[in-house]
Amino acid sequence: MFIIQYQEVNIVITITTNRELAQSVIKAIQDSKISKEELLQKIELTEKEYDILLQKESFSIDDANKILKGINAYVSVTYCYR
Repeated sequence: MFIIQYQEVNIVITITTNRELAQSVIKAIQDSKISKEELLQKIELTEKEYDILLQKESFSIDDANKILKGINAYVSVTYCYR
């Protein structure tokens, strides 16, 4: 289970793949209403670097947090045992 924290609100999402993690980051960015240009400036990436990062097969929590810091958000992991 992953938790995306944004503006003091925890959004709990069950994510099972790296692609789902990247899609959740994209959704959080869209929901924040920040422009792509402003986001790129805040996270100090070019548009090409940003696109490559999101398309990585092995998109990681570190990658997610690098992008999410642009909207003052982050991902944390909670392990749930069955």
